[in-house]
Amino acid sequence: MRAPISFTYGNCVFANDLTDAWAAFAVEVSTYQWLDDDGKRARFLALLAAIEALEADLQILRVARGLDAGGYAGELEQDATLAVHGEAHKRGRRSYAAEHVQRLAALGGTTPVVFVFVSLRDPERDVASYVSRLVERGPRRPSWSE
Repeated sequence: MRAPISFTYGNCVFANDLTDAWAAFAVEVSTYQWLDDDGKRARFLALLAAIEALEADLQILRVARGLDAGGYAGELEQDATLAVHGEAHKRGRRSYAAEHVQRLAALGGTTPVVFVFVSLRDPERDVASYVSRLVERGPRRPSWSE
């Protein structure tokens, strides 16, 4: 089996070789459960407009990243120090955060992360030539059969 990525440099990812370069971008995600239908449609149309503006081949990947329970507890502590009564309920707040961290660790929670990979090659526009090249190449043999 061959690794899917040969080399990375910054946000540039090289797949097969130096001619197969992709630019990787992390996309900020947020829930849209609270949006009405028009708000959801507007978000989708904004994504679609961005994809069309790229005029390049792209891939959208959604992956699950393990939840950083310790980071979550640190954020709770930082938010509390900024609050007006930050010192008043310190012990209760720490106990609350510790229970959250313990529960999150037990659940094995994950958080979604979305990446867009944009090909830096000219986009494949001639579908007939592409299909013809695939047919000429023939089916690939799985690496385990060799």
